[in-house]
Amino acid sequence: MSFSIPIFAALAAAALALLGGAVYLIIYRIHINRALRSGGGKPLAAPGRALAVIAVIVFALAVFVSYLAGYKAAYDGFEGASSPAVEIPPMTLRDLSALPELFDAALAHVRRDETEYGSAELIDARAELTDLTFLRGGFSYFSFTLCYDSGGERITRSVDVNASGAVFTERWTQEDGSTENSVPLETFRRLLAALDGVDWPEGGDVGSFSSLFGVMTPESGGCTLDGTALVPSEPSGELCLTLDYVSGSELIRIYIPAE
Repeated sequence: MSFSIPIFAALAAAALALLGGAVYLIIYRIHINRALRSGGGKPLAAPGRALAVIAVIVFALAVFVSYLAGYKAAYDGFEGASSPAVEIPPMTLRDLSALPELFDAALAHVRRDETEYGSAELIDARAELTDLTFLRGGFSYFSFTLCYDSGGERITRSVDVNASGAVFTERWTQEDGSTENSVPLETFRRLLAALDGVDWPEGGDVGSFSSLFGVMTPESGGCTLDGTALVPSEPSGELCLTLDYVSGSELIRIYIPAE
């Protein structure tokens, strides 16, 4: 749309300028003929000067109309992008049981979008929890990153879901198409389900989960993903991916065994 609007406006302006010029030439010719017959009369502006003025006015109007049309197209596109794409199930920091359902709904949205590139199949897919935020205990924001094979390329895609259900994604390709903190989708679902089994402290209005870059070994005082549950972490030499829960001064580190 950003290309078609200016082209259409330029063509329309050229047509109007030609039409206006033709009309002025007809009027000018009629005026000259009357002046010759009557032997006098108020002179009109020379055709060249008149055509220049008409062209400037018409093209100025074309630029203005093009701007308004482009603004409306961009606004309509924004409304379409920000319209609710998934239904947010009832969910609070005290009850995260619906989080896997929200993830599956967002994943279905990604699959539908991926069909535009030839296939809805996400091969060797992995995910990383980028951000999960609750405001005064209520759901506010869910963001994760996917990497997968599609159409012979390794794809990375960020997925953001806000409290109104709008889904925003950004898709790009890269040589390895992976994230340092990604885990297989099944492990990611187990992690989301396990978050529901902990009484997360609220040290402030905002409580959020976010991943940390790289791997580390578990220490005591946190939680470790064990099957479908989070259990108290113990010091060990096992390399784990990490996720922090932060709310005010409260901090709980979550360890996910690297796969």
